[in-house]
Amino acid sequence: MECLFFINPRSGTDAGKQLSEEIENFHFPSVVSKQVVFTDPERLESQVYSCASGKDLVIICGGDGTINSIIACLSRMDPAPAAAFIPLGTGNDIARATGWYVSWKKMGLDGIYHAIKRGKTTSLDIWELSADYETGNKKWIFCAYAGLGCDGRICSSFSRMERAIRQIPMPQPIRKFFYIIPGLSTFFADIAGGNKFLLQLDGPVNNHLQSPFRAAQLLFLNVSSYAGGTMRLERIDHSDGKLDAFLFRSCLSYVLAILFSKLPGTSGPAAMGAETCFRFNILEDVFLQVDGEVCGRLPEGSRCVIRQQRSLPLLKPLKDDLARNRSSAGLSKKYAKSPAGAAKPIVT
Repeated sequence: MECLFFINPRSGTDAGKQLSEEIENFHFPSVVSKQVVFTDPERLESQVYSCASGKDLVIICGGDGTINSIIACLSRMDPAPAAAFIPLGTGNDIARATGWYVSWKKMGLDGIYHAIKRGKTTSLDIWELSADYETGNKKWIFCAYAGLGCDGRICSSFSRMERAIRQIPMPQPIRKFFYIIPGLSTFFADIAGGNKFLLQLDGPVNNHLQSPFRAAQLLFLNVSSYAGGTMRLERIDHSDGKLDAFLFRSCLSYVLAILFSKLPGTSGPAAMGAETCFRFNILEDVFLQVDGEVCGRLPEGSRCVIRQQRSLPLLKPLKDDLARNRSSAGLSKKYAKSPAGAAKPIVT
């Protein structure tokens, strides 16, 4: 099996560099050929196409932003390799929703090894948001969530702050704390009436919302984890071909939903339901983020469509040690102690 580890060396205060050493020293079976590549943001697309082509499995090591960037490239490959995740970021919502966060925390590389041996896969829906406006058009790929309004503004503020504190060593829980600062700023801006945007929905979803109205947040979810695992919605399935959408009239309702880990019920005015396609028009400029990555502003007059682009194969993680023990049954000691393959980090 050809296995490729893409590692963001800047994730988790040099956790990526430490991980590469662990991979090099870990004893995968001889039938697994492993390669480690440090991602380079300036050449990531060419890295993915040159290194991932022909591979059976791509293990993405980083946060939601790293996963988003690499998944976007993999989604344009045919055939595309299966994917798996090692969470090294701040939020890690994609890894949480797909089970890889728990697997990594409990079993580390041992969980990766036995998931490969078990060889069971599921799928991960990939979505495309396209926006047409007077001066052109643009498209964004996401697999976890897309947000317009509050969280787009918060991501933009946090991104500027993170660039300033990136070189300061600190644990991930403390780094997550810094989200509070732009969050509070956005919250008070909303109270002052300066954070809402004008929106018009198009299509069959919630007819009583067809007229233009003001909102603070429009959130599309493909995964069951949001805001670094603060909000969990187990009913959301990342492989059912549907996207769940929620509307928040104020930043306060959005913040309360996160704090109490609960989104509005499907009968509430803020729930737009699960659909295969969404169409809406932006009547005022609004901040946008996809999978936690800053996308700037959608300009006034943007005509937007969100639809499924494709599904990618996803390696199923082990959830506990019992599953690991079951998958270990029948393996000979000789096979389990086969020499490791080469895993020297490279940049291509």
